[in-house]
Amino acid sequence: MDFKLLFQTILSGLISGSIYGVLGLGFVVTYKATRVLNLAHGGMAMFLAFVALSFLHRHMNYGLALGLTALAAIAMGITIDWTIMRPLRNRPPLDAAVASLGLLLTLQGLAVIIFGAQEKVFPAAVPLRFVSVAGFNFSYPQLLGFGCVAVAAALIGVLFKWTRAGTAIRAYVENPESARGLGVSPFYVSTIAWSVAALLAALAGVMLAPLTLLDSLRMPLYSVKALVAALLGGLNSLSGAIIGGLLLGVTEAYFQGYIHVRDSVNYLPFGLVVLAMLYQGFRGNRKLVRAA
Repeated sequence: MDFKLLFQTILSGLISGSIYGVLGLGFVVTYKATRVLNLAHGGMAMFLAFVALSFLHRHMNYGLALGLTALAAIAMGITIDWTIMRPLRNRPPLDAAVASLGLLLTLQGLAVIIFGAQEKVFPAAVPLRFVSVAGFNFSYPQLLGFGCVAVAAALIGVLFKWTRAGTAIRAYVENPESARGLGVSPFYVSTIAWSVAALLAALAGVMLAPLTLLDSLRMPLYSVKALVAALLGGLNSLSGAIIGGLLLGVTEAYFQGYIHVRDSVNYLPFGLVVLAMLYQGFRGNRKLVRAA
């Protein structure tokens, strides 16, 4: 076995897996704070990537376009929370999940109406050049993407641990009744969670778009992989979503390079979803046994 090629494959998988992890963080943030499984997360990433592309087509520099996209993402998160999720707050969680699926279809339709049905090329933030580190080749977009993921994960960690909003979310998640008694509004927690999730969707969309053609159908499929990452982390762990994404990326890269079974890489996420659900069920059964 060529160990240099294997190591290069692992590193490439870590870079792609980090993007899955960022998209998976959005699932975790909304589920952790509101117990809503947001099936529209990939659609949000797609739509916000189109928004960023429209700004770039107006000859804005990359920084300004991303800044305006971030503002659009916050507005999207607040709008989704106020108009869709708040009316469903006291309904079963399945109702909100179905509503998010309807939101996904709506975003796909709006993308076709506003931006067109044709596939579009999203320009990379940095030129496609390669740098050699210890004999291994990395492209500038890969390194930039990995750096953005690291910064985003660190900022999310700081948000949840060291800010007032993060403290409110953690208090509400651990004990909603006590948190309400201390003045923590569930509406405030929900708005913050959906805004952060939309920002993460925008980041993932802008990172994924230069790696593939941008259209209304392709990017939402990546939400399946992001959901796998979140499930592998238990849907409640921010670090678990990142680790799950990295694991999926490495496994996917290994299948592409070494497992020569037709379409095996396309079935991999679904297999991992089943394994993750089995693991969650096994862990839940063990807790019930210990409690008994």
